Amino acid sequence: MKDYSRRQFLTTTAAAAGSVALLNAKEQEASLPDVLLPYLQYPGQAAMTVCLPAKGISNVAVECVGPKGKASVNAKADAFGKSPWQIWKARFEALEAGATYRYVVSYRDAQGKAATLPEKSFRALDPTAKQVRCAFVNDIHNKIPTLEAVMGQVKPEDYEFSVLNGDMENAPRSAETVLSVWNHYVRLLDGGNKPMLFVRGNHEYRGGFRDHMAALFDLPHLNLKDHPNDYRYEFDCQVGPLHLVMTDTGEDDWPNTPENNYRRPVVMRKIRERQAAWLKDLAGQKKSTPWRVFVSHIPIYNSAGWRSLPSQQLWSETLSQMGIDLAIAGHDHSWKFVAAGKEYELKREGIKETPPFPTLIGGGPALKQGTIILLEASQDRLVSRMIHSSGKELHRFKLG
Repeated sequence: MKDYSRRQFLTTTAAAAGSVALLNAKEQEASLPDVLLPYLQYPGQAAMTVCLPAKGISNVAVECVGPKGKASVNAKADAFGKSPWQIWKARFEALEAGATYRYVVSYRDAQGKAATLPEKSFRALDPTAKQVRCAFVNDIHNKIPTLEAVMGQVKPEDYEFSVLNGDMENAPRSAETVLSVWNHYVRLLDGGNKPMLFVRGNHEYRGGFRDHMAALFDLPHLNLKDHPNDYRYEFDCQVGPLHLVMTDTGEDDWPNTPENNYRRPVVMRKIRERQAAWLKDLAGQKKSTPWRVFVSHIPIYNSAGWRSLPSQQLWSETLSQMGIDLAIAGHDHSWKFVAAGKEYELKREGIKETPPFPTLIGGGPALKQGTIILLEASQDRLVSRMIHSSGKELHRFKLG
């Protein structure tokens, strides 16, 4: 990856976001080129997937150069809904832990002419790493200027990968509206050089294109044919001292939400129950990772009341058994820190709750709400910082 200075990095991200701020939705779609930016997915055990959204191209291949020479993989295309767009994916495995790899994407355009994209690079994650840094953004709701402002407060060395923690896409309605926003997320988060993990939010469950969103991602349990809604996954030994557990909290339904409501509580219940069994299995495994962080779009505990009560009822006991050190969430568009072991009262519900683990909740889509959470883990310390779009540090949490 290029060695950007902070000023160069901010200039690049500002230029990337500035154009979309001046365009309406139809203009954004019309302005899309046929080949968008490549981005990285599913950094598994010594592995990485390169993804490329495009239309009208063929013969896509990715050549990767590392310490032991070159490797080339022919990409496979997933349909992106009933649209001319496809998401091409090339999976590299047996990578050397901690090594840097350069890669180039090549293809043939609609006229059959050979073309290549600019070289990018990534570092294979190292299970023996002594330290890892990652960034969390949430609830952007397609507001590119907010993410631009937030990323203006971040240095490239502040994170090795990013987590898009739900409601990044606002009720997706077509391939073009999704990709016009996604391409800017890739640009601003440097997704071609740093993996972008995704946690689904309730707004990604809405809109006419919702059932096709899975093709954008490469996640352990996603199967576009049989299991396109399986967004739960863990991310542990690949990142040294940090074990991330990601779940899909679904819609913001409630135990008494009518079954015919647009939030589809019956569907959500099945998704959460499947994850409950998976979490119990994880809890029974012996994990030597020093720090365990639980990530969900809707908080399980929230002193403001905006939480996924159905998820809490199904998962809370198991999460406590897992020894979660910190939870990271979003959803209610108002940042806050909910302390562990401290009782709070939810007056509207007439109940009191005492969270078993602390929760850091990120902000929302308006410029004044925008936040980024920077997490740093080492063998003996876990530190999270929440940074406002203005650059102000809103909260710092430290363990160890």
